[in-house]
Amino acid sequence: MDKQILGRLGDAYVRLSQSQGIASLLGITQCSETIAERRRYLKQVLERVDLVISPSRFLIQKLGQYGLNTRRLVYLPFGVAQGRPFGSHHANLSRPNPNSSPDKLRIGYLGQFAPHKGLHLLLAAFQKLTVPPGSCHMTLHGRISEASPYERKLLSIANRDPAITFVGPYPNSEVGQVLHDLDVIVVPSLWYENRPTVIIEAHATKTPVVAARLGGMAELIQHNENGLLFEVGNVESLREQLQRLVDEPALLSQLRRNIRPVPTLEEDTATLISLYQLLSSAS
Repeated sequence: MDKQILGRLGDAYVRLSQSQGIASLLGITQCSETIAERRRYLKQVLERVDLVISPSRFLIQKLGQYGLNTRRLVYLPFGVAQGRPFGSHHANLSRPNPNSSPDKLRIGYLGQFAPHKGLHLLLAAFQKLTVPPGSCHMTLHGRISEASPYERKLLSIANRDPAITFVGPYPNSEVGQVLHDLDVIVVPSLWYENRPTVIIEAHATKTPVVAARLGGMAELIQHNENGLLFEVGNVESLREQLQRLVDEPALLSQLRRNIRPVPTLEEDTATLISLYQLLSSAS
């Protein structure tokens, strides 16, 4: 499927549902009426509140495209609490990973094993890499039940490749250590992400991210500066970016140096208090 269709299928559905004739032809009249009712409700809610916090500029832009009044929306990116969820390792993890080895690239995935998350793209791209034996390994973190054909397919692919390991879910308190043991993580989502927590956590530990050029992911990653972007749904594009990490040994260090500090919980709270005080004084 074309990458633009993958990224904008929901938008197309909304536009089609706005035409009564097309909605009737496609048999989505009832669904489109529900969407319209939900949109009216959201507009009414926004009109009754003084301020709405948005964790990404992407979300504000999307709400505007859907006809919502965005003048009450304020961009406030959330961060992480110092010491959590990174446990006692947080102080060490705030620096570039000291365990990085130039002769072995450690790639990771942290998240759901669902089709819209694009893990199948990552597996395909990884297996197309041109690397010396034993020089590259991928670790997949997340809960898998083998209940769906998609999950079984992922396991089948991984079980045939000794360079891929499923390690299961991890406690949130251990995310810092999980990231500490990786050189780079990949976020290959096929659908819009707002402000992915996994990218924020990675940045908090100076772990570079390779992500799809879409939505809030592209907002957080500046290509060739603090991470790498690839075209949505494109296995070859993802492979090219991962291959660069193999072929350019200095690239990881360069990306790490350009990762900016993540906002702290204390900074978030201070901004929220100042916004509340501003609203209180204006009322």
